[in-house]
Amino acid sequence: MTILNTPLTKEIFFDSNGNYYKAIYINSYNLEQNGLLDKEEISLLKNMVDNFGVKLLISDVEVDDRHGMHTNLKRLINNENINILNIENACYYWNFSDELPLLTKEFTNQKLQSSKQIKNNFTINTYQSFNNIKVILSLVDEQNLSYPIFTEFKNGSGEIFIQSGNIDSSLEEEQMYTLYNIEDLSVLIPMMMFIKYALNDECWHNDHNYANLAIDDPFLSESSKKTLSYYDLLSKMEIYGFHTTIGFIAKNWVFSQKEIIKLFLQNPDLFSIVIHGNNHDGYEFYKYSIQKGDEYEARSIDDQEYDIIQALFRMELHKIIKGIPFDKIMIFPYGISPEDTLVLLKKYNFKATVNSQDTPLDSTRGTNYDYMMYQAVMNYANFPVITRNSLSKDRLPFSLFDTFIDKPILYYTHANENFSDSIDLVKQINGYKFPIEWKSLGFIIKHLYLEKLNDDNSMDVKMYTNNLIVSNESDIDRIYHIKKEEKLNVPIINLTVNGKKYYYQIKDGILYLDIEINAKSSIEIKIIYGSDSVIEKIKDDIFIIKCITPVMVEVVKRIKNKFYREAKNFLSL
Repeated sequence: MTILNTPLTKEIFFDSNGNYYKAIYINSYNLEQNGLLDKEEISLLKNMVDNFGVKLLISDVEVDDRHGMHTNLKRLINNENINILNIENACYYWNFSDELPLLTKEFTNQKLQSSKQIKNNFTINTYQSFNNIKVILSLVDEQNLSYPIFTEFKNGSGEIFIQSGNIDSSLEEEQMYTLYNIEDLSVLIPMMMFIKYALNDECWHNDHNYANLAIDDPFLSESSKKTLSYYDLLSKMEIYGFHTTIGFIAKNWVFSQKEIIKLFLQNPDLFSIVIHGNNHDGYEFYKYSIQKGDEYEARSIDDQEYDIIQALFRMELHKIIKGIPFDKIMIFPYGISPEDTLVLLKKYNFKATVNSQDTPLDSTRGTNYDYMMYQAVMNYANFPVITRNSLSKDRLPFSLFDTFIDKPILYYTHANENFSDSIDLVKQINGYKFPIEWKSLGFIIKHLYLEKLNDDNSMDVKMYTNNLIVSNESDIDRIYHIKKEEKLNVPIINLTVNGKKYYYQIKDGILYLDIEINAKSSIEIKIIYGSDSVIEKIKDDIFIIKCITPVMVEVVKRIKNKFYREAKNFLSL
């Protein structure tokens, strides 16, 4: 069915419950094309907006000599005096107004600078119109002159949004993430704002804006080189209100100082630990075989499995002996691993990997149109790959783009880098006009999901990791339909909800789980692929080791004596 051969009647705008659709979109060319829509059909559109609260988006509005005099558009907006003009001046800035914050959300009142001239053909001249038109988004030239390109007209109970035309943009030719940036901001964001605003909770969303700063490499000790002082860091976190996760190299567990461990245990809302490789001896999880021109030496998959298991041994000893917890999240040293190593992380029940890269070594980047537009990439080994940004001021605008689509704000630095840049970034993030929740990486990933409301008041949930806490923050009990991509490349041993075994099914590569969650309550889902721990217990200096697979038996043979010595030395610190 297309508008070319389908007369517009009110019935085609009814949803399955007999209500008008909340959002309607029409291209300006189709709106103005001679004979395509008659006066009665325009009156129908106007009536739905004015009297039934429908929100209408008219996109790709171009100059008057290309689309006529915009007769139908002006009928819809009560003949407001607007003109569509060419933009002659070079523009390098976007400016979001604060006129409609429920629409602009995280972008409200933000001015973003592009590194190159912004290509946008047309502006909506509203200077002679009445007060019924609000400017939402404008281009700004070097003389600080504004050119509105996205506006709202309010009349009756509904709204009409008008978006000016763009240059050379099509999702048939490009993926969303390639257009989701400052230079191409007007291609996707007005449409995304419109849909999120019109449908609200019926769109995929998460109501929390999480943030985390990770520092890679440091020992849990006060270094004589003073590259990082935990006491100074604690003071700054208390002043500026942020959380730091340490990317901890597992081999350094024997050097942890009791007073620093105590500092972490006393401040769990400010300090946390994840795994940053095992030995950090170069590119520890590099390609399994190399070719001429490769920069680093090969690391076989057996060696990488050994490093994963050894890292877990060390981290669990660290936890058992000194009581300091860690989150089973891998930050790869140097860079991301090949894809089959992600299968190993899944096998040993890691929750996710967090890196600056989104594509494993020797893998092809995902080609799906919405690649990189969700909180985690699941294209590789069916394991959550989550991206983070390096600590630099020119990366700051990425945090707005992330939060708008409900990704967490994740930045990282290293122990030997200038920490004042971190504080500047934290202050800018905390200066946003929306609430920021600084949490540990572990907390964020355990709460990493998207949800959307269904017509029957149930919720659909996108789940990524093997350990998820889902919260019903509403005032009514709800059924939650939880879905997770699950290719069973690693067998599931058990699935529990709040510690009890729970029914699930897998069909066509999707795990389905339905559960009722009471109002103002949460549930915790755990998917167990292998053993949750590689160490059963330590008693009387004897290690009880879980040998899950033949490969682990061989690994244990190689490392158990070394670990015994490490642990004995650590106990005597």
